[in-house]
Amino acid sequence: MQRKIHNLAHKILELNPDPIPKYLLLRDILKKDLRQLTDLKKQVLQTKWVREILVEQRKNGTWGRFHTENTKVKQKYPTTERALHRCAVIGLAKDDPPIKSAIDYMERVLMGDFVWEDWREKSEAWDAGVAVITASTLAEWCPNHPLVLPIRTLWQHIVEESFKNSQYKPSLEVAAQRKYHQISSDFYYIGSQYAIRLLSSGKNEKGPKSLLSIEEDYVKWLWTRESGMGYITNNRLADLPVEVTYRALKAKIKALDLLSGFPCTFSVCQDFIQWLWKNREVDGLWNFGPKGAEKIELPLSENPRKIVNRKIDYTVMILSILHKVIKNQL
Repeated sequence: MQRKIHNLAHKILELNPDPIPKYLLLRDILKKDLRQLTDLKKQVLQTKWVREILVEQRKNGTWGRFHTENTKVKQKYPTTERALHRCAVIGLAKDDPPIKSAIDYMERVLMGDFVWEDWREKSEAWDAGVAVITASTLAEWCPNHPLVLPIRTLWQHIVEESFKNSQYKPSLEVAAQRKYHQISSDFYYIGSQYAIRLLSSGKNEKGPKSLLSIEEDYVKWLWTRESGMGYITNNRLADLPVEVTYRALKAKIKALDLLSGFPCTFSVCQDFIQWLWKNREVDGLWNFGPKGAEKIELPLSENPRKIVNRKIDYTVMILSILHKVIKNQL
């Protein structure tokens, strides 16, 4: 399938895509030397999507609140974590000055020098939540950052202790959360996107390998559990879509992306991967319709209203995810 992905990437390049999708194809899928992409990166930085998001960044490297929206403030990117994910989606890198500033902020939070601007919730799980959300956001840019590693190791232990005989046991997670976070109330979080990104992202760079001994059990549980994935969907992910629309697919696509760092994801999610591949249009590109993009995962092209640009955007998004899944497979 990797060869098919490369062939499709070259086919998109023949369509003369806009700077962002072109850059993502060349950098992430076709693995061109970044020195050859310098001029193209300059074009990326001048796109309306990059300018739109960076104009809202504050001097401290944030976009205001980190995790919870402030409804009194009108801005296109209501939280720092969502803005940073959008920055990653549209091709920014950890060495770009705006991202360096955001990384510095997250480092300071994890070191205890800064606190989020968010209102502190009256929950004894607040500090644990701040740590895992900040670390998972930082891990998207620096998977093996020294401030991320101990938090990842802690959550690896929590996951390992939440399973018995390959089965997830809620009572075991509660016990593990009490053990490692001193939380007396019931706290379930290993099924959330933040724990998942934190645990899977360390496999995307050279560095310490995961200590997770029950990784496949964990990924199978996440993909098949009836309650879905925390912050992504309340529906079972393993059920194949009944329609080819972005509304029907976006939760599964997002979940597949989050799981892409785990080596077993290619086999666990094989049915959906094959479904995706079979549900391309005659020209080999994906088109999930005009509606449903929320300006985070999409759009990539300057004018997504054009059908060809919309198809390019969907196809680049899917190819990028499939490339990661296959690259990291067992």
